[in-house]
Amino acid sequence: MNRTVLPHQKFLTALATDWLIIVATIWIAGIFNNFFVYALAVLIIGSRQHALGVLGHEGAHNLISTNRKINDWLTNIFCAWPLALCIDSYRTSHMLHHKHLGTEKDSELEYLTNHNVPTSKLKILAAFLHNILGLGLFKIIKFLYIFRPRTVKGFIGPVLMPIAFISLAIYTHTTWITVIWYLSLATSFWAIFNVRPWFEHIGVEHKGYSITHRFIPNWLEQFIFFPHNFWLHYEHHKWPNIPFYNLPLKREIDESIPILTTFEVLNQLCNYPNQQSINSGNNKESSEVQLNSVNSY
Repeated sequence: MNRTVLPHQKFLTALATDWLIIVATIWIAGIFNNFFVYALAVLIIGSRQHALGVLGHEGAHNLISTNRKINDWLTNIFCAWPLALCIDSYRTSHMLHHKHLGTEKDSELEYLTNHNVPTSKLKILAAFLHNILGLGLFKIIKFLYIFRPRTVKGFIGPVLMPIAFISLAIYTHTTWITVIWYLSLATSFWAIFNVRPWFEHIGVEHKGYSITHRFIPNWLEQFIFFPHNFWLHYEHHKWPNIPFYNLPLKREIDESIPILTTFEVLNQLCNYPNQQSINSGNNKESSEVQLNSVNSY
């Protein structure tokens, strides 16, 4: 892996592409000024907000730059602060997730309490529709509280950026842009974010980094739910210091676990043989055997 102080071109291209799609979507929505176009814009922007979160995950692993300050500034300004997050608090929690994956000490069991197996495709779809209608607001607030900054300094970015954004929108008479942005966060972003965990660690019984589904989605699934190679989650847990653009190379050399389709993973989740589940850490005995409620964002 060759990392330098300056971010890799592939990271910068991915970051620029996500923001370009967001800006273009807002511009087109403003031109048409139509309810259905605005609704489509919310879906597209939410998917790119999720993609920015995935790039922020790279920053949490210090994979953007070897200079910690550059790494964190880029991550915060372009990925974390726009999502009302701070990279420091997220990093602290996420490293515990990697360290304690598959145990009740896994830090990310705290906020995924409805991802239990066995499930059904209908339940997953119903949860997606529930969230995309904005009915998951309470859980969004809980999520933001869990990842709240632990220092006064940490609050500066997540607080000042929205204030600056909204103030500029009011001054330029474009408050509709802020409405679209935060509506996307509260609906499509959250809906997509809650689908992805099903394909990460839930319902996998092995220990270590192999508590991760190994699959390959089609191009549309990659764009919406698994951007920036996040579907290579098994490889990420096995090689957490490898940036996302190099993970495909790792998949090519590791044939230890079969690769499934998304449909096959869904069938496994729906036909999971063990009815026990971990829900908010209430079931301590089963936590050493299976992982029923965990994420890796």
